[in-house]
Amino acid sequence: MVSFNRYTLFSFLFALCIKLIWFAAIVFLNPENGFLTIDSSGYLAIADNLKNYHFYSQGLINHPSFIPDATRTPLYPVLLFIAKLFHITMPAFIVFQLILSSITAVFVFKMIQLFVKNEKYALIFLLVYTVDIPTICFSNYIMTDTIFAFLLTASLWNLILYITNEQKLKLLLLSAVFLALATLCRPMALYLLPIYAVFGLLSKKNQKDKLKQGLSFLLVFLTLISPWVIRNKIVFGNTFVSTIAEVNLLFHTAANVEAISKNETINTIQNEYWKVSLKDFHWSETSETVRFAKSSREYAIEILVQNPSTFLKIYTGSIFLFFIKPLRAQIETQLFKKQSINTLTGISDKRWENIQKYSIFNENPLVQLLIVLQIVQLIVLYTGVILLLLNQKHILSSPKKIVYFLFVVIIYFVLTSSLTEFDARFRIPIIPIITVLSAIGYSVYLKNRAV
Repeated sequence: MVSFNRYTLFSFLFALCIKLIWFAAIVFLNPENGFLTIDSSGYLAIADNLKNYHFYSQGLINHPSFIPDATRTPLYPVLLFIAKLFHITMPAFIVFQLILSSITAVFVFKMIQLFVKNEKYALIFLLVYTVDIPTICFSNYIMTDTIFAFLLTASLWNLILYITNEQKLKLLLLSAVFLALATLCRPMALYLLPIYAVFGLLSKKNQKDKLKQGLSFLLVFLTLISPWVIRNKIVFGNTFVSTIAEVNLLFHTAANVEAISKNETINTIQNEYWKVSLKDFHWSETSETVRFAKSSREYAIEILVQNPSTFLKIYTGSIFLFFIKPLRAQIETQLFKKQSINTLTGISDKRWENIQKYSIFNENPLVQLLIVLQIVQLIVLYTGVILLLLNQKHILSSPKKIVYFLFVVIIYFVLTSSLTEFDARFRIPIIPIITVLSAIGYSVYLKNRAV
């Protein structure tokens, strides 16, 4: 999957060292809560309940909340469960994440090397990727971001290798394995399947071989996710991967739109939704989970249809923030023990009006420096991507197809992640792809100038 040489080893060790420095800072400055964020509790609760009661739930025993969970897919909670089973401490589990994140950096290096055929040039952009602050920060959190980014990048890497090494079916099957595991980590990976299918058609194999290998990919993918889907069918009476999309659509997208239309705060609207959900649904009955998901989806769509201009304003604002918003609050929480807050930003929120105040102009000089570093890094990366778009006619035919595929993957994540209020960590899965495309852009531009 990855051939190791001194450059590859350097890529891994450099990325790991950077992350270990941040890890050491947390251990020194905030050892009690530095590895935890708001959403960590849900994953840890499932792991505890699996260990103590063999029950997949975020709730407390002998409490109405102790019901089967349908929102969190199983990979990350199960990994935490295994860690607890073998008495692996939280810092040790974080080190495991740091290793996976460093392997992701190796994938980035190898992709750039594959396209630009220059190891030293690839190392330069490895450095650009390695200093990505959201990636460093969240690799030190009990959250899915690091493992999901690793699995997604591994899947893309193997798929690209399959296209460039036509005879190696094992690469295609490895890509399927990693994509399935990514789906079991975060369900949004499920909808990459059609994009993968179209990209698979770019293979030079004959139609019969394409069909055969495509079915092999699908079989491996479905085999790996089917136990979880079957579990949901048995427990909830319906086949699905997760209901988190409906929850987010209601409590974030619809709530944001309704807050603006009613001139209320988003917290007020979300509290109203919670009251209705507790009143109208009998959560002790597992079938209510499916009914709630359906009801949430229908109500959210109704709100969006009634307020199309408001939704469009929020959506375009979130897309804009996706590309430019730096990480700030989590740095303060993780390193300086500031109270953990909801860092999602939407334009119904006053933070939209004061984005400079909440980003660049920070009283902590270290935080301010890290924010400036993020802005510089994003400028460097986006400049390379723009150069790639302007010089795409100079890309060779085969790499051009792969470049288009990677752009489509980026667009997918931008459009889906921007449906809710935006957080800088949502960029983490696609920063590896953006780095690769940026490196290609600078390379093509420089070669074109030299001609």
